Amino acid sequence: MLPHFLHIGSAKAASTWLYEACLEHPEIHVPPRNDNVNFFLVHYDRGLDWYQAQYFADHTGETVGGEFSNSYLLSEVALERISRDLPDVRLTCMLRNPIDRAYLNWAHMYFKSGRPRQHPDTDSGDPIDILPNPPRGPLFRLPMEIVGHPNGWTWCRMWLEPGLYAAQLRRIRRLVPLRLGGDQDARQQPLSIVAAFAEDTFHLLSRQILR
Repeated sequence: MLPHFLHIGSAKAASTWLYEACLEHPEIHVPPRNDNVNFFLVHYDRGLDWYQAQYFADHTGETVGGEFSNSYLLSEVALERISRDLPDVRLTCMLRNPIDRAYLNWAHMYFKSGRPRQHPDTDSGDPIDILPNPPRGPLFRLPMEIVGHPNGWTWCRMWLEPGLYAAQLRRIRRLVPLRLGGDQDARQQPLSIVAAFAEDTFHLLSRQILR
């Protein structure tokens, strides 16, 4: 099975919450240990057969399947691959106030080096957890003000660029259909967001079957 939908971010806009809701939904299959797959950017060289075997082999007849990858919102390379290999896929995306999103992105990196090591069999969590003896300490404890330095552009791209939604959405809509939501909706009407997400995904599948 290949996915019917891809949730592409944005990071720090309730994508993990939506992923966990999909895990509990009886008619939606998502990879059970991977809430940030990023295949079309990181592991594309391994091929679609590997992708299916790695993330969808335990599909047990759910109506639709999909995966979550925040990197796809930012990567034109990934989007072109998706458009070519999954022409009928639906992209979904939730956005957050870009200022709040940038702060949460920075805060996550600032504090995560102190948390316990995550299980190495999952793609989620801190990439350094795959190391046999991962370093610990203030690896990312940098002040957010460095984004304003002329040589701080790397951190600017990491923390601020994901919130430049207009440019990202224009690029996406040239390639793949997209459904948008907001993290504020998720906080105020969580059941409505999950219901709308499921209804839209099932409607997409029904159109494919009737074709």
